Amino acid sequence: MESDFHKPILALSVLVTMIVFISFFISPPGKKDIASVVVPYMIADDGLRPDISASSVAVVRIAAGQVLFSKNSDVFLPIASITKLMTAIIFLENVDLFDLIEISSSAKKTEEGGEKMSNIPAGEFLKSEDILKLMIIDSDNDIARTAAEHVSKKENVSSFPELMNKKAEELDMANSNFDNPAGLDSIGNYSTARDLAKLASYIIKNHPRIWDISRIYETDIFSAAGNKYHLINTNPLLKEIIDIVGSKTGSTDGAKESLMLVVNVLKNDPVVFVILRSDDRVKDVKTLIAWVKIVYGI
Repeated sequence: MESDFHKPILALSVLVTMIVFISFFISPPGKKDIASVVVPYMIADDGLRPDISASSVAVVRIAAGQVLFSKNSDVFLPIASITKLMTAIIFLENVDLFDLIEISSSAKKTEEGGEKMSNIPAGEFLKSEDILKLMIIDSDNDIARTAAEHVSKKENVSSFPELMNKKAEELDMANSNFDNPAGLDSIGNYSTARDLAKLASYIIKNHPRIWDISRIYETDIFSAAGNKYHLINTNPLLKEIIDIVGSKTGSTDGAKESLMLVVNVLKNDPVVFVILRSDDRVKDVKTLIAWVKIVYGI
């Protein structure tokens, strides 16, 4: 009986693998739709489940609030540079995008080894819009600290994380806490996949500019002094999937690889994929996209 039960499952797996394999040869070069770049999901021992390395996952259809898949979605974990999305929200809600902001020498001081830092020297002035681009596209920690310092000074608050945690409370992110604007590993900087799905939904509804910027793969910005700086996005999927609404990557020793990816699986139907503590976030998200399309027929 058990052998007969698994026969249709194995047949489905083989069929999906053949379809995806053939699609790579008949699709034109360049960007592809979601279905043509995903890898087939694997059959786990206990049935139809995606084979992923991530410790925690939440896949949510944003408009309906429908949870399509979850794995340890309420476990507290470090989230690395996904933290910068909350920093960007607080920044946008407290500055004008044409303000000029100085890169401070204190922000340029590294707080841990291997930090992602910009090549912009202290003393340069940049528009707020370009500060946002550096945080979201290039994911620079010194720029996140610069943004936090600017808002703290402007709003006369002693602790930027206080503003982050106040916003988290407002968004009912009850299992999240922030203690730095860049996402450095810390016992006091954590969230859950479920909470981060709420953050993605808030950005879509209230700050779509963040997602617009996150889709820029490569661009140049200019300081007030006229110096040019080149930015390249940390998310390679922007070159593969045309239906991305927005994304943010993260990576630290404690968090491993993290990813928030919002994709229109159907037209105007965004689905957020939150992947935490992954060994291979790109493979995991492609597997999950394939799994969602197959299981839910969307």
